[in-house]
Amino acid sequence: MTLRTTIYCNDVIESKLKALLAAAERDPVSWSAKTGKGAPKNTNQLISTLIELGFDIIEDQPPKALLAEQRPVWETVADIGISLPEESWEAVPVDLSKNLDYYLYGGLPNDGAPTDA
Repeated sequence: MTLRTTIYCNDVIESKLKALLAAAERDPVSWSAKTGKGAPKNTNQLISTLIELGFDIIEDQPPKALLAEQRPVWETVADIGISLPEESWEAVPVDLSKNLDYYLYGGLPNDGAPTDA
């Protein structure tokens, strides 16, 4: 049985993985000599090799100072809404939240027709 998983990497880890993969592709003999494994052909094989070799690829949590600076998403959305000109809100249907699928994809509105309230 093969375990499959998805790994989400931040930009720093992703660039490091790409650099390692490029190095292995440039010099597969050296990679094999250092790792005892064949050169990986993609990032999945690279990560599998690193795990087999005992590398810890889980990063620490971000510093608390960074987390303290993050704002809740609703505050960001509210700021965006406030920054829009008043006339732009006139184009927004009053029943948008109720009939979002109708406005995005077409078909029938939630209750048969858009409402004014």
